[in-house]
Amino acid sequence: MVKSGFKFSFLRNSKDILFSLCLKDTTDSCRVLIGFCLNPEEISLLFETESQSTILFTCQEDPLEHGRYGQPSGYLYAALAFLVWGLFPVYWKFLLHVPATEILAHRIVWSSAFVAILLLIFRKKAWFAPLSSLRTTLALTGGSLFLGFNWWLYIWAVNSGQIVETSMGYYINPLVSILFGVVIVREKLSGLQWLAVGFATAGVLVMTLVYGQFPWIALSLAVSFALYGLLKKLVHVEALNGLLLETLTLFPVAAGWLFWLDGTGQGHFLRTDLLTDGLLAVAGVVTALPLIWFAEAIRRIPLSMVGFMQYIGPTIALMLGVFVYGEDFGPARLASFSLIWIGLACFILSVTGVLSKIPVLKRWIG
Repeated sequence: MVKSGFKFSFLRNSKDILFSLCLKDTTDSCRVLIGFCLNPEEISLLFETESQSTILFTCQEDPLEHGRYGQPSGYLYAALAFLVWGLFPVYWKFLLHVPATEILAHRIVWSSAFVAILLLIFRKKAWFAPLSSLRTTLALTGGSLFLGFNWWLYIWAVNSGQIVETSMGYYINPLVSILFGVVIVREKLSGLQWLAVGFATAGVLVMTLVYGQFPWIALSLAVSFALYGLLKKLVHVEALNGLLLETLTLFPVAAGWLFWLDGTGQGHFLRTDLLTDGLLAVAGVVTALPLIWFAEAIRRIPLSMVGFMQYIGPTIALMLGVFVYGEDFGPARLASFSLIWIGLACFILSVTGVLSKIPVLKRWIG
């Protein structure tokens, strides 16, 4: 037992991210627990217990997280994940003759099946254990709805000739997440982060006022994915397990919709050609694999590098939209994207802390 009036001290000079908790009792046995520190600082706590034993709580560096081990594979996993996400428009364009709702239903059904097979292969147990918590259940349910909407809108937008605007949505997604942090979590932004949000807002206004089109697709994609990410942060569920539970939440509606389409003769699966059948079935694989690769990447390389690399996807999509599918990218859109890119540059600088090394700017950037 630990006394209620314990003593503690802090050491704030490390960027370590893991902690080990060692509890020694009167028999000199030791139990060690490993977990993540929310604050990447070294903390040392010395508790006084009734038996005069001590609990030592320290942060230690995780070599895998810092890229000391498997670093090349970490960058490879990240590159593969963002490459696949960036090439998604090509995949969905091959299914241009299939309605977005039907593609979404197949994506949900086949994703559920593929992830379940992976969990069996990896011998993961207690698939539904997270649902024992009401908070986790509600978060996963809400997350599945936002994710399903995000998937549907992206497919519909791509096959409606709006690839450029979808890329804008994923460019501004990190900035929308920042804004949610202020509004919902009451986080404080630095001056540079406010500047980033300001430039992104200006980019949206230029698109609306000059181009004459409110970028509702971009904003809907950014907001839905930011809300999905926010709900995911509220719970701690392993990536594969979480994806299975999210897709299973939507499974009854998706499967029911596909049965109805088949019964009324409107479905395309097993009714069109082998390419269509294969692309619809493999949609589950191309959905799950990038998520698995992404999860492996963030274990092996610093999150700051993952932050840099996340723009590979929307950049590839933008190039595809403009140079392959011939979507408009006139002066107004160029001006809008330029403002957003400047905002992203401010955001990246705030994350990396490069400018904070300059004394004159340090206080303002904060």
